[in-house]
Amino acid sequence: MRILDEESLKNIVIGATFLGAGGGGSPVDGLKLVDKILEVTKCVRPASPEEVNDNDYVAMIAGIGAPRALRERGFDVEAIYAFEALERIYALVDIKLSYLMAGELGGFNTITPMYVAACKNFPVVDCDGNGRAVPELGTGLYPLYEIPASPLVLADRNGNVVVGYPKNPQDTNACENIARSFAVVSGMVAAFGTWTVNGRTLREKLVLNSISKCEEIGKSIKKRPLMWAEIQLKKRWLLLADMN
Repeated sequence: MRILDEESLKNIVIGATFLGAGGGGSPVDGLKLVDKILEVTKCVRPASPEEVNDNDYVAMIAGIGAPRALRERGFDVEAIYAFEALERIYALVDIKLSYLMAGELGGFNTITPMYVAACKNFPVVDCDGNGRAVPELGTGLYPLYEIPASPLVLADRNGNVVVGYPKNPQDTNACENIARSFAVVSGMVAAFGTWTVNGRTLREKLVLNSISKCEEIGKSIKKRPLMWAEIQLKKRWLLLADMN
C-alpha cells in the first residue's frame, strides 16, 4: 500500500509550490504543517481517483488569509473545525464524507487537507480542483463545471464557524465576499470548506493524479543542486522577513 511519508510530503510541498505559480500559500507554512502532520502520524494515506466510488463524497478544505498573519499566528485547528462543520452539514442529508482533497496546488493549500486527513485518519485523494493555484473562488474548474460552492463553511482558531448559503449556489462572488469578510474578523487567518463532490464528478471534472505529479516534480527539483539551493535561500529570506 502506498503511503505519503515525511519525504513524500516535503516533496509534494516543493512540487506544489512550483505548480502553484506564485499562489496557494508559502512552502514555509506548508512545511510547518508537514511537521504538525508528523506529530500526529508517520504517514498520510493517499487514494487514487479510481478508488473513490461514484457515490463516495470528497471534502475540499483550504486556508484563507494573509501570509504574514498566518506565519505569526500559526495554522492548524482551523482546518479541523471547518471539516467537522462540513461533516455535520452533510450528515443532515444523510451524506457521509469519506475522503479529503486539495482545492488547488500550492506550497500551503495542497498540504492543508492532508493535515486534516492525518488528524481524522481519512485518505486524501490524488487530485485537486485546478491544477495550479487560483486567486479567487470564481476561478478554476469548479465554477467552470458549475459545481456548487454552497454550502460554504468557515472556521477560526477558536472554533467559531460560519456557514454560507448564497441564494445562487454557484455564486462564487458571494462566497468570496463571505470568506474574505470572515478572514478579516478572524485576524486574517481562517479555514474554509466547500465544493464537496462525489467520485464520479471528481473523475469527470477535476485534475487527476496531480498530487503524484507534485511529488515527482519535488523529487526532480531536489536533484538539481542550483534550483534546490535557490529554494532554500528564498525560504531563509522569508523566515528572516518574518522576524523583522
